[in-house]
Amino acid sequence: MEEPRVTNLDRSTIESWVQQHLAAWQVRDVSAIVDTFHPEVEFIWPALHGQSRREARTVLETSLAEFQSLYLHLRRLLIDPAQRVAAVEWIGRYARSGEKDCQEILGGAVLDFDQEGLIYRWRTYLDPVRRRTISGFDDPLPGEGWSPCPDPGPPPSPARVQQIIHTYAQAWSNHDLAQLNEAIHDEMIVQPPWDYVVGRAAIEAGARVYFANYTDTRVTPQRLILDPTQPHFGVCEQTFACTNPDTGRRGEDHDFAFFEVAQSKLRYWRTYFDTTRSAQVVEKTIGFMSQSSRP
Repeated sequence: MEEPRVTNLDRSTIESWVQQHLAAWQVRDVSAIVDTFHPEVEFIWPALHGQSRREARTVLETSLAEFQSLYLHLRRLLIDPAQRVAAVEWIGRYARSGEKDCQEILGGAVLDFDQEGLIYRWRTYLDPVRRRTISGFDDPLPGEGWSPCPDPGPPPSPARVQQIIHTYAQAWSNHDLAQLNEAIHDEMIVQPPWDYVVGRAAIEAGARVYFANYTDTRVTPQRLILDPTQPHFGVCEQTFACTNPDTGRRGEDHDFAFFEVAQSKLRYWRTYFDTTRSAQVVEKTIGFMSQSSRP
């Protein structure tokens, strides 16, 4: 579909649209969810890709019929009024009919709105590795192993954030440790689905492992979502492609990365993506096998 012309709206209006959408999910009301969609909505779940409200209804009626209950915890919400887009990081819990235990999955979603508040693009990203079975919705929520910097320094400008993100992407593309060090904070945490790495030295070691095992890396930031009320945080949508020389396989994943910038350096980078599309394997990452590395 042709993308609507972007006209700035105030943040509170967009937040109300997001909350309306999430409330419909919480009660598993298919009609209410679909009512928040544009007739030609593009919706992307890792295994599904549709291009209309009608297709979305069909998928939702099939999927939500399996659930007897659903709980969504909003971990954070970033709204970029200039782009009329919201980025949501969430924890989802659900119970299927006839099953005693519940399932928990972590994810992120990007919602693009038109001028009337209808979602014309809805893309969800998941962390399939950290999916787990829980006894009930009252189980403690998983921790992040991270908290915002107590002294992040002056708010960075959007141009500065863009520069940092592109330097970080280029460092991985170029397999360049010096460039990587230029972008990251001493307290940097990197958390893709299959790893959890803390601190400059560990990240350098992890990068060396990656650089030794993969070739032809291309990291391409597609969009930054920046909330003016939360200037030290953002979300980057990007593609990460590389080749595994052992198998000859080339893979490309689409990433949702929530990040923190503190003192003009990247301090936190949490990604969600479909691991089945990646050429990477968990055995060739530095921290995955340590249980203490999985908050």
